[in-house]
Amino acid sequence: MAWEYRRGAGPYYTRSLRRNGKVVRQYIGRGLVAEAAARLDAEAREARQDLRARLQAERASLARLRSALLDLRRQLDDLTSAALFEAGYHEHRGQWRRSAS
Repeated sequence: MAWEYRRGAGPYYTRSLRRNGKVVRQYIGRGLVAEAAARLDAEAREARQDLRARLQAERASLARLRSALLDLRRQLDDLTSAALFEAGYHEHRGQWRRSAS
């Protein structure tokens, strides 16, 4: 989306669109119509950027939560292993079995 100046004429507004995998330019025009279209495009662009920023913050928050949960899981696995070992069990190929005494 850009204001362009060509052939000595005043500015005119165009949009870049993707159609069938190719970028095409859409001529909008000049004057009030072009200014309104430029304003709407700028607002839409800001809304997309705000959404992108919120999603990025949400992903970061979820990543921190996931990391904390993985740490908690490791700690619980360690505590479970210690408790089973103290209770007389041993681990055999990933399974806890009662030790033969």
